[in-house]
Amino acid sequence: MNKNAELLPYYIELAKRIKFQNVLPFWAIAKSKRIKVGQLAGVISRDGYRVIRITLNKVPKTLSAHRLQWIAQYGELPRGELDHINHNSIGNLRQANRSQNMSHREMLSNNTSGFKGVSMDKRRGLWRSSISVPSVSGVGRGRNKFLGYFKDKIDAARAYDRAVLLYGLTEFTILNFPGE
Repeated sequence: MNKNAELLPYYIELAKRIKFQNVLPFWAIAKSKRIKVGQLAGVISRDGYRVIRITLNKVPKTLSAHRLQWIAQYGELPRGELDHINHNSIGNLRQANRSQNMSHREMLSNNTSGFKGVSMDKRRGLWRSSISVPSVSGVGRGRNKFLGYFKDKIDAARAYDRAVLLYGLTEFTILNFPGE
């Protein structure tokens, strides 16, 4: 049994106990002394997402509020992952595979170029541009496509943006120069 199928009964039960107001989950039914009807449900996890704890048959599980919101709206678990376009409202959640979800991430804090898909090759003293391209079937791991070495990091960043367009990755990928 996959993890999503295992968690489905928990999400179904939690959906009965929660009501969403705007993007926030509030308790509609209090099943314990610590919970009050109308109280904001859950806490913010280390990853920055709201999670809610529920116990069924004496087995506790921590569930994500955005997946719960998807289930409450569509009546089923999403296939794969959920991508947050910019916040948790149902109109800003979309189904995605791992590669798509990762391509929509903001730059990592250890990024030294200031651009997505660009890093310094210290041995060559040049900026290296590359992009993750999904597998042809859309299933499984994609591959990292080398785009070239550049003297200027802006040229490397533009090469990344051209590759996003070439490979049709515009729905999920954040461009370095979106206005161009």
